[in-house]
Amino acid sequence: MVDLQGLHARLRPELDRAMDEVLQESAFIRGRHVSAFEAKLSATLQLDAHVVGCGNGTDALYLALRALDVGPGDEVIVPDFSFIATAEVVAEVGATPVFADIDPRTFNLDPASSERARSVRTKAVIVVHLFGQCANMDTLVPWAQTHGLHLVEDNAQSLGSVYCGV
Repeated sequence: MVDLQGLHARLRPELDRAMDEVLQESAFIRGRHVSAFEAKLSATLQLDAHVVGCGNGTDALYLALRALDVGPGDEVIVPDFSFIATAEVVAEVGATPVFADIDPRTFNLDPASSERARSVRTKAVIVVHLFGQCANMDTLVPWAQTHGLHLVEDNAQSLGSVYCGV
């Protein structure tokens, strides 16, 4: 197991210094620290896409659904085993969450169950990569493309994980 108290004790001086610096500047949104975080994360993950720092994963999912124009009358497939925010943001934008089963070996969205959950009203699917394990993207990506579905990935618990060597 990870010794969180020991880890915190070792990192405390650096964390305190960084927090003091941010608090002194009072730049909590769109400040230089956020810009530096976004640039470093994009470089670390080797992304061509724009990275937008959010206060939490719930806000990130909400913004993703809003950017995709998901709303009333739409359905979004979500895993039945996830943090409540996964379904909550779907309801928050006025759409209906539709639960699909997970693969009991990986705890990630099961592609076959996702297909059974799909309807003519399905506009998107949220894939939650859980416990540092990536979902079966080799199946989910082409499936979503075939059906014209937006695919939103929640990486809050798997940031930096490797899938198929990438």
